[in-house]
Amino acid sequence: MKKRTIIISIILGVLLLLISPILLFIGLFSDRYTSPYHDDFKTVKAKVVDYEYEELHNLPTPVFEYTYKGKTYVSYIDSYASAAKENFPLGSEHKIKINPNNPEEFHHKDSISTILGEYYIAFLFASMITTILGVVAIAMSVMKIIKNKKEK
Repeated sequence: MKKRTIIISIILGVLLLLISPILLFIGLFSDRYTSPYHDDFKTVKAKVVDYEYEELHNLPTPVFEYTYKGKTYVSYIDSYASAAKENFPLGSEHKIKINPNNPEEFHHKDSISTILGEYYIAFLFASMITTILGVVAIAMSVMKIIKNKKEK
């Protein structure tokens, strides 16, 4: 193995090891967004009444109005996208899942956080694979360095 190849392998291994915790974080924490679709969250109808805008890029997210147990709530998904106005036209009605213990907490099946949560197993698996590949790349490079030093 040439010196350049060894350096590239080590860099690749380190990059994979840096990517791994990011994938692990997404996999572990995005599942909380799908949990409303399992247990005690209630389905209610909600109407898009406005848009909230993210400051940096001025991207919109729909603001929903819905009623639960006689009280009206106004909340928005913390998921900004350029297509929000197309996917959630003003005045359109959608089914959302709300937390009956905290009705201001809700989830919509098309929000990015919910979509990521549905693939949490894939993120966990990807994290495991990148960790293994990173460790193998670094280990092989170190073994080659040791072998080269012994040959000299």
